[in-house]
Amino acid sequence: WGHDFRISYLNLAKTIDKLSPKDENKVGKIKFIGLTATASVNVLKDIKIEFSRQKQNLEDENIKSLLDYSRKELQFEVINDNGNKNDEIKKLIKELYDTENFIETDEKAGLVFTPNVNGAYGCYQVSNALNTLYQNKVSWFSGDIPKRDIYDENTGRKIGTEPVMNRDEFNKYKQKVQKDFKENKYQLLVATKAFGMGIDKQNIFYTFHYGLPSSVEALYQEAGRAGRWDKRKEENKGKIGKCYVLHSPETFDKERIERLFHKDTTFVEMKVISDEVGFGGRDIFKQIFLFVQGQNDIEKDFEIILGVIDNYFKEKSIVRIFWNDASSKLRIHSDVLQKAIYRLSLLGIVSDWTTNFINYFEVQFNSLDEKNIIKSVSDYITKYEPNKDVRKELQKVQQNTVLEKAIWYLLNWTFENIAYSRKQSLKTLSDWCSQFENSESFKQHIDNYFIFSETTFVLQHIAENPKDYEQWFEALFKTEEIEENGIKKKLKIHIPEIVDLEIRKKELEKLKDTISRFLESYRNSVGLNFVSGFVRLALDEYEDSDGKERFESALSSVKEIFTKEQQKDFLNRLKISGKHLTERQKMELSQSISRYYPEMLEEFAEYYDLAYLLNDVYTEKLIELKNLNRKLYEQLAEI
Repeated sequence: WGHDFRISYLNLAKTIDKLSPKDENKVGKIKFIGLTATASVNVLKDIKIEFSRQKQNLEDENIKSLLDYSRKELQFEVINDNGNKNDEIKKLIKELYDTENFIETDEKAGLVFTPNVNGAYGCYQVSNALNTLYQNKVSWFSGDIPKRDIYDENTGRKIGTEPVMNRDEFNKYKQKVQKDFKENKYQLLVATKAFGMGIDKQNIFYTFHYGLPSSVEALYQEAGRAGRWDKRKEENKGKIGKCYVLHSPETFDKERIERLFHKDTTFVEMKVISDEVGFGGRDIFKQIFLFVQGQNDIEKDFEIILGVIDNYFKEKSIVRIFWNDASSKLRIHSDVLQKAIYRLSLLGIVSDWTTNFINYFEVQFNSLDEKNIIKSVSDYITKYEPNKDVRKELQKVQQNTVLEKAIWYLLNWTFENIAYSRKQSLKTLSDWCSQFENSESFKQHIDNYFIFSETTFVLQHIAENPKDYEQWFEALFKTEEIEENGIKKKLKIHIPEIVDLEIRKKELEKLKDTISRFLESYRNSVGLNFVSGFVRLALDEYEDSDGKERFESALSSVKEIFTKEQQKDFLNRLKISGKHLTERQKMELSQSISRYYPEMLEEFAEYYDLAYLLNDVYTEKLIELKNLNRKLYEQLAEI
């Protein structure tokens, strides 16, 4: 699922509804059911919107979730390979070969996940390197045909690349290698994520990630290929699947990493940072490079959409767009053409399209009515960001016509949201891997991230109701079930007030992991930014890009969008919530407040007993007093 994945999925609900018999309110009668192991908040938000039918959003009562995501049979280990994955994976597999009979027998299988097909980090090269050590025991799998380097016979210099086999051979190879792996003819398969989906092989004991995956979901999906044996059988009790992540922390300056992960860093800025780093980057920058390389520039997509309109649009008509014609006129493949058609549907210019899956799309065009285009793009974006004034923002776009403004605005919004979500997802996993201590604490991060609790629904409410600031403070409470006189009761506990520092830290960490999942989906949520910043402050991680930056961004929004009365109430609640922080944390909180509410510094400093914060204030007041005295003296002298 996703805006950069299968375009037809995004039109699925509308298509089913169109074909469905209708009830008396003209709502489709056909029921939907969707099942997934690891829906991110981003995907869940998408599905709630796309499958909402005539409503603004699918109600939460229609979503059911597991309460326990833990895979007790899996162990995780993050290994810092210092940028030398090749040696590390060889050493690791040799150790498992010597101690656990891995590869020597066909009892245990393993999967190595690589971020790409070609190059030193690609499945083809990694597989070949391992196959020289364990002949006929290792193979590879990818979605695309790998390429090998071509060298000049005379100079020995690389002059290009060529596919390792033709398309027919490759399709047959993919079928064969999957069959052979299932039949245990290979003990180790090196693959891209193309192999991860839906694999259920009961003797996979090991997964190895050859670098950081792109997200927590990707890690959980792929690592979860291990440990798929039948848990009910006695002989399988106590079996452990081992999941390794070979991690190369970045060696580039901290400032560049912080700039990359700043919430407001644009797609264009991501590309610039990626170019600055070049081939010198490690795991984070390899993932960023793969992402930016896979995206067109906005200018390119803008030209393609206008090209589809210029060449094929006919008002209130059904038009067949042949793929070879689009290739000839616009120099694009069918998947790029379909993406352009989908975006035209968001603009209200296309009402529907179908395909024969061979050589054309049949497109049902509406009109180029400007009012309808503005309404369509506004309706679509405000489903995701209710507070956005799309009509007002469209006027600021530097394009000539309403159509061009709407296309550019939609593309820019889409690019920025996809780019933000991708880098924020990567940040979450990168943080966990950099701070790895042991398997249990790592699995706790995963559980905190995926589990649906009362806090999850509070955070969801905060994301969808940006002005309900009272709920921001509710997120700082946890609920415990206690029993009094045989009656079960729910007890609310304010996390910052927990006396036991270890328990308090554990609860704050849990809240941080839960928020991180939401932050991947909501870049500009004032409430989530506030909660994230406060929690990072309480954990002494205020300088993290999800700390101070987000907290002060929230303060700026509060000042801009709330009434004076609301601001006063909010600041009072914040002051009280901060009284259980350490002295240093209170000081940092007060300084952040004073940037937007300088008049509040005295009140916060007195409340927290931080008189030294007022030194500058008193100095300024003394100077003002001296200036006043001087003026009075001058006036008296004149008299």
